[in-house]
Amino acid sequence: METYQVLFTGENGVGKTTLLMTYEQKKFPEEYIPSVFDNFLKQFQIKNQNFQIIFWDKGMDEEFHDKLTPLFFVEKDIIVICFAIDYYYSFENIESFWIPYIEKHGPNSKRILIGTKMDLRNNEKKIKKLKKRNEKLITKEEGIELANKIKAIKYFECSSLNQKGIETIFNEIALICFGKDRKEKEKKKGCILN
Repeated sequence: METYQVLFTGENGVGKTTLLMTYEQKKFPEEYIPSVFDNFLKQFQIKNQNFQIIFWDKGMDEEFHDKLTPLFFVEKDIIVICFAIDYYYSFENIESFWIPYIEKHGPNSKRILIGTKMDLRNNEKKIKKLKKRNEKLITKEEGIELANKIKAIKYFECSSLNQKGIETIFNEIALICFGKDRKEKEKKKGCILN
């Protein structure tokens, strides 16, 4: 069975671990949320073809700069870069830190950009709090613009709390992996795909 690897990364506190846990457990984790979720394997079937994806979680922990960290980025089929729509630094740091890092350690991986915590768009309390600090939520348009700039193949927004957009994200990841497999098989047959 073909196996693909997908890495979720981004600043601490953006919700990537919660996103992975919510998807795997089919519910929002109400209790303890670790800062890094272990990997997990999920099987998929598309057009009667079975394959599996290993989902990895790697944030910016205190051990991020150790010698083993680059190995998390090597040979991943997809690297998913997450930011929180209420945390501007996490958004800004994608271009200044994450993309150069990915280009160095995972240059052949496809990229997906995800804005987490989209439920905050309707949270007046949070919006007022940000406004007092001269900050605002990152808009969907800003997310799309950044996705284009960093050459991400997809941009999504989601809410782990409300479980919105999560199934779409993981279904798209599966379709991208499935499509990659089909293109590689076609190339081996001597076909040219545009």
